[in-house]
Amino acid sequence: MLLALVAGSAPALAHHSVLGFDSGRSITVRGVVTDVVWADPHVSVAVEETSHEGRAARWTIESESPRVLERLGWTKQSVRPGDRISSAGAPARPGERRMRCDFVATALGVRLPCYPAGPAVSSSRDTRLVSSGTFR
Repeated sequence: MLLALVAGSAPALAHHSVLGFDSGRSITVRGVVTDVVWADPHVSVAVEETSHEGRAARWTIESESPRVLERLGWTKQSVRPGDRISSAGAPARPGERRMRCDFVATALGVRLPCYPAGPAVSSSRDTRLVSSGTFR
């Protein structure tokens, strides 16, 4: 009986909650992809963002599982190390450079949703690259 109880709880223990993110706020991270982990339970993308002062900061952008992202139009090659991207979403609680993404926008102008029925992006948020290679 105990074995059945423990075995039955394994999927619940493996699932990562979104409670660690501040869904009342939205931030935008722009930078160069340094790593992509295409694995369950959630795909994550590491991005190096450089401030106006030239300081680099590494951010982790978390999304849904590979299977969910594939249904949304992603492939393993949608975002690769070296790509410049912009991503908006809910930041982690203070002290962490992590976010739960709403979408990822590539330098080619492709907008990839990060979860089903994600919120519409405000028209005031421009994620296109300008010719200098920086985001507007």
